[in-house]
Amino acid sequence: MRFVLACVAVLATLLPAAPARALDFETCTKVEMERIHAAVDGALTMSAAAAAAVGDDETYGRWFGRYSARNAEEVRNSLKAVHDALLRDELYLICMNDGFDGCKDGTYAYVYRDEPYRIYLCPSFHFLPGMFEYDNTADEMENGTREGTIIHELSHFEAVAGTDDNCYARSVCSSEARRQPGLVIRNADSFQYYAEDIAVLPVPGGAILIRTGRLRR
Repeated sequence: MRFVLACVAVLATLLPAAPARALDFETCTKVEMERIHAAVDGALTMSAAAAAAVGDDETYGRWFGRYSARNAEEVRNSLKAVHDALLRDELYLICMNDGFDGCKDGTYAYVYRDEPYRIYLCPSFHFLPGMFEYDNTADEMENGTREGTIIHELSHFEAVAGTDDNCYARSVCSSEARRQPGLVIRNADSFQYYAEDIAVLPVPGGAILIRTGRLRR
């Protein structure tokens, strides 16, 4: 119940105005820009809900391991920092459509930790699912969503949360959470998957979040 009330309170404060984000793009097509814009708007909603949801429950344990107040506070602060970064309207998104080496080996996106808030998006980013296209347990969700990837990359910046890449993929990171909680609370994918799972949890009245930032019943 604490989660539900906190989540609703935060969403009520942050979401009603929901203006379009002011984003800067480089070498992106119109279709890509629209897709990225939707992902950023979704990430804003998801990071707010995730920060409000942090508590001693199954979802927290799945991604961050055994609960402790200290670890939970670090997780909460990191998610708030991601949300604050999304509110700054300083995102610069570069579509790497020219075969740059940084996009090899299945990379969806990357950043340089000391260059906020520039996010380099690889062609494979656009083939990731959006939130709610599949059930969160579907095979297609193993590597996350476009919205979650934005959260992942923003968390890497030293000016935001300074996370690392200690594990990748849902199956691997959930296993790491059971073994090494201290590792996953600094892991970008863990924040991504937590935010994605929170986004599909029900809130009062049977409502779920949708990527516009509204509530759907």
